[in-house]
Parts: sequence; structure tokens; C-alpha cells
Amino acid sequence: MADWEHDWVALTVAQNGTWGAATNANLTRAMMQAIRDCTKKSGPMGNDCGAEITTVRAPWSLAYACGDYTFISNGSTAADTRIAAIERAIELKEIVGLTLPPCALVVAIDPEGRIVPPSPQKEILSIPVGSR
Repeated sequence: MADWEHDWVALTVAQNGTWGAATNANLTRAMMQAIRDCTKKSGPMGNDCGAEITTVRAPWSLAYACGDYTFISNGSTAADTRIAAIERAIELKEIVGLTLPPCALVVAIDPEGRIVPPSPQKEILSIPVGSR
């Protein structure tokens, strides 16, 4: 099945690490459902659900929380997506100048839109020392 034949997968993550995900043939509906899912989980603390959101067809999506900072990475494989996440964390640290605590995986969404919860050991991004 080609990527364009898949439904849209929307993933949003709030600053407090609460996330929401949805799969829908309609892009706008997928986004609205993901925001609604996040808001429902976070209650009054999730007023920034939707501020960080990605929409893709088929690739992997991973959401990470680094203290109060969250981000989402996408890629064609789980490994590519983790590499993109490491590159994003390095950019935030070296280009933007953020001081990031270790980044923990919050949730993964596979190419079929299925939620893959993180392991109980809490996957932490390993950012190479002296990168770039």
C-alpha cells in the first residue's frame, strides 16, 4: 500500500507530556480528534494541546518530553525516527540554545496508526557528547 493510500495520523503533545493521537481519512478531522484526545486526558492542565502537532501518512511518529519541552519526530522507520529525534534535540541544544534535560519517549505511533506505548524502563534519547 502506498503512503498516500493510508489514513492521516495526527499526533499532538502538550507541554506537560500529555499526548493525543487519531487516525482519519480526513486531515482536519484527524487533527481535531487528536487535540480532543489530548485535552480529554490532560484536563485543565492541557490547554496547549495542539500547539505541537504533526500529521503524516504511514511513517512513524515519536513524541518526546525533555523536562518542560516537548517535540515530535517522524520517519519512515522507527530507527529513522529516533535518529531524527536525536538530530532535533541537538538542534534545540546547539542552535536554539536550550538547556535540555534527558528526553523521554512519551508515545510512538506506527505506520498503521497504532499506539506503541513506551517500555516501563522509559526510553531516553541518547544525545552524543560534542555532537556537531
